Amino acid sequence: MFLHLRYGFGSYFNLLPGSEWSALLLTYGFPLTIIGMALKARTLLMYKTLLDDIYRDDPLKLYGCL
Repeated sequence: MFLHLRYGFGSYFNLLPGSEWSALLLTYGFPLTIIGMALKARTLLMYKTLLDDIYRDDPLKLYGCL
């Protein structure tokens, strides 16, 4: 998820090859990282909501007690 930012910073400080692409990677890497984290959080929230709906009536099944 942070590949664009890692490579962008590494190439900016000449730790990695590709310094001519560092500005582009940093410019687009930051918004892509934020969007990726938001989509992951949304997916986790949807999954939690789905589990809540499935196990609303019998929470003991969620924990494997029955």
